[in-house]
Amino acid sequence: MAPIGSSNKHVQSLILWLSTLKFAVFFFVTCFLLYSYPGLLLALIVLQILEYSVHGKHREIGLFGHKNATHSLRGKGTLPLTLAGLLGITMGLVTFELFWAHVEFFDQSQVYRDVVPSSSPLALADASQIIFSTESKVDRSRGVGFRLGASETYCLAPIVETGAPTVGVKVNFFAVGMNCCPSPGTFLCDDAAKLGAYGGAVIGSGGLFLAHPQAHGYRKAKLKAESLFQIPENDDAIFLRWKKAPSEIRDGYQQLSVIFFGVSTLLFLLIAWLTRSKWILI
Repeated sequence: MAPIGSSNKHVQSLILWLSTLKFAVFFFVTCFLLYSYPGLLLALIVLQILEYSVHGKHREIGLFGHKNATHSLRGKGTLPLTLAGLLGITMGLVTFELFWAHVEFFDQSQVYRDVVPSSSPLALADASQIIFSTESKVDRSRGVGFRLGASETYCLAPIVETGAPTVGVKVNFFAVGMNCCPSPGTFLCDDAAKLGAYGGAVIGSGGLFLAHPQAHGYRKAKLKAESLFQIPENDDAIFLRWKKAPSEIRDGYQQLSVIFFGVSTLLFLLIAWLTRSKWILI
């Protein structure tokens, strides 16, 4: 049987760890949101200042064993805040680059409607969604795939106007997708095979530091299609995900960012639990 004093000491340590964890979690969430959702910057700074003022002093918060002392979080770096800050900033940046940058691209760019495939792509350079005329379609018979790596195939097919000539005609818009063109001359990506689909979600440039992860592969697929079908080269062509409701792409990125936030928070809590003996020593 463990001594009563040892048991009390363990309980006190756990209580202090939980008290410290509350502030550390707040700091982690603040850092995460600051770097993943920049639009919340001002509101989060105000909240952090308020929380910092209320919980500026914690009894017996030590770094690797400061014992029986009152330490000011304003004056000393501590393991909880260092851990929360580093992990929050890192996971926040990852979230922004992989997911939220695409949400902002959709929200801050334009939606164009009743566009014909012969329209100049430069005139729609600020588009995030393009709704084409009902005479438009994806020319799935000219679908191609470019394999990059062991398992990823970048698929692409021209967007054309029904009945318009195609031989030797420059293509301004391409529907794209991943691993959805099992053989040359097929294209089964997103809603390309569905009736009533005339919309496209534009493939953006990416985040602040990383380009769109599929953009390079799609450019390779475009060069392949231009060579196979004698399509005049067009460096200004726009890549799109062909959807009945292009806004679904935006909503998907938003949902992924929320899921990643939840996973990141659980990861921080796990690390906090595994390193709890380094936070407080009674």
